[in-house]
Amino acid sequence: MKNKYILLGITILSFFLYGNTLQNGYALDDTLVLTQNQFTKKGFSGLDDIFAYDSFVGFFGKEKNLVAGGRYRPLSLASLAVETEFFGLNPFISHFINIILYILTCYLLYLVLANMISTNDKKWYSSIPLLATFLFLIHPIHTEVVANIKGRDEMMTLLGALISMWVIIKYAEERKTHIKLLMLVLSGISFFLALLSKENAITFLAIIPAALYVFKRYSVGKIFKLMVPVILASAVFLIIRQKVLGVSISMPIDELLNDPFLHATISEKYATIMYTLGIYVKLLFFPHPLTYDYYPYHIEIVNWSNIVVLLSTLIYIVITIYAVVGTLKKETGGFAALLYIASLSIVSNLVFPIGTFMNERFVFISSIGFTIGLSLVLIFVINKLVKDEKARQISLYTFLFIVFTLSSIKVISRNTAWKDDLTLFTTDVKTSYNSAKSTCSAGGKLYETAKDMKDSVAKFKMLDQSVMYLHRAIDIHPTYTDALLLLGNALFEYKMYDSTIYYYKRITIRAPYFEKIYENLPIVLSRVKDPDFKIKTYEFFDSIKKNDYDINYQLGAIWGKEKGNIPKAISYLEKAFAINPARKEAMKDLGVAYGFSGRLDDALALFKKALKINPTDDQIYYNIGITLLNQGKKEEAEIYFKKAKDMAAK
Repeated sequence: MKNKYILLGITILSFFLYGNTLQNGYALDDTLVLTQNQFTKKGFSGLDDIFAYDSFVGFFGKEKNLVAGGRYRPLSLASLAVETEFFGLNPFISHFINIILYILTCYLLYLVLANMISTNDKKWYSSIPLLATFLFLIHPIHTEVVANIKGRDEMMTLLGALISMWVIIKYAEERKTHIKLLMLVLSGISFFLALLSKENAITFLAIIPAALYVFKRYSVGKIFKLMVPVILASAVFLIIRQKVLGVSISMPIDELLNDPFLHATISEKYATIMYTLGIYVKLLFFPHPLTYDYYPYHIEIVNWSNIVVLLSTLIYIVITIYAVVGTLKKETGGFAALLYIASLSIVSNLVFPIGTFMNERFVFISSIGFTIGLSLVLIFVINKLVKDEKARQISLYTFLFIVFTLSSIKVISRNTAWKDDLTLFTTDVKTSYNSAKSTCSAGGKLYETAKDMKDSVAKFKMLDQSVMYLHRAIDIHPTYTDALLLLGNALFEYKMYDSTIYYYKRITIRAPYFEKIYENLPIVLSRVKDPDFKIKTYEFFDSIKKNDYDINYQLGAIWGKEKGNIPKAISYLEKAFAINPARKEAMKDLGVAYGFSGRLDDALALFKKALKINPTDDQIYYNIGITLLNQGKKEEAEIYFKKAKDMAAK
């Protein structure tokens, strides 16, 4: 078939499968790379920062060192910044661009495979390049990459690596010297851009030479010469990456969500890794159920007595041996196995920790090896079992129609789950019910949605779900800070203030200075009527977070206004004032307390300081007037009373 018809077919199929993502909004890690990323939201003006810092800095505002080695993937973020410059935050445009990138990736994949794997033009329908590309395009495991805007980095990486690979393969066909030189330069540039999109492209340092060896029969020397631009591009990237991220020093990780093997033995860790690698195989053959979340403990920690672990280990031993032997024998199947193993290795947890058990997007590149291998097996089986050529064609069409129908149903329905966070979290929590992250995310999003609802029946029905999921998250991960905070916040909506404080206190076990607690405390305790409970609570957090202005101010205010204990009030208010002399609240209340205790000169001095900070506060004018009146300065007091009245009237 002519390439233009292939491109047309890929375009039609891609929009058929992923067209319904155009109505989706933002979901999951889109906040990380776009909607809450201060660099990408700046458009062009954020580009310098995107290339100058770790890819998480734009979201967190500082270096967090959450994952081993850091992350330097500026190109996909830059594409989002450019997009934002022209279109603002527009999810339709983002999803449309993702579909276009998927079309280009699939088409380039076909061109690369067609240039490597010989085919019979008379039987185009059984062409391995065409079959493999078709199976790759329709595979439901790719929904996370295409439907999630953040998945753009996976496509840009593969696209850049495939361009480099295609240029190197076409190099031998070109006769003009200057064109050949430009092709080598292009191969290096495209590979460099692939690496800037995501570091996974580095695996093509093994994949491209294997392709040249298997399909072009080049010598090792010639392959090395052709790979020089790609090798140089990799070296430049690694130098830049090191300069930006610095030398990574491995620090002990004590958070389960950053190290899923935290509580596992070494033996259990590697058994569980083999278990997850087996799940990848299962999902490639039978992509159901799919979920965005494979965090602890959606996958349980297992040991070597588990039959799936043993079977998975055997499968991967066979694949690895065949990858080596088949590649050396210059077999297409051997190359497919090598592509699968090489690209999966870097995200397998075997090379370095990736912070989770697995993710569907991690096999985006590896699935090429799977679809090539599946195409080879499919043609071999049909040729063996069916002798008549017409019957072979019908058998192949029937199989592909069934696969296409099932895949289409799965892809299109799966896309709807990526509509927004609420839809995604409440859909996938049913699959990942044993994941602390999934249950926390679902509970948190339900709480955020419910708290602003006007319909009280619907509100508390949703809050009930939220509380149930958050309890589940804490059962799985008892020290999960986000889940504890969200559960406390959700119980606040039920006016269960003592329970809210209970979960806030639990947070201090692992995160004593967690700022959200201290931001929320005054809001929660302002609803509590019992001053003794409030005092006891503030004193607990004062013992955790020493010298906090707000805690000392609140204690002073409660002791004075609610308990009538002026000396106690003064002691706390004086401490608050010493911590932050620029805050008018402590000045005003301390001035009042001084006034009650007869220290009128001290009170007047504080009120006048407070007035300099906020000269439009009518209450301060009134307090000064009262103080002057108590000092017997009636005329001067009247001046301030009048000013208080004038300010209040404005």
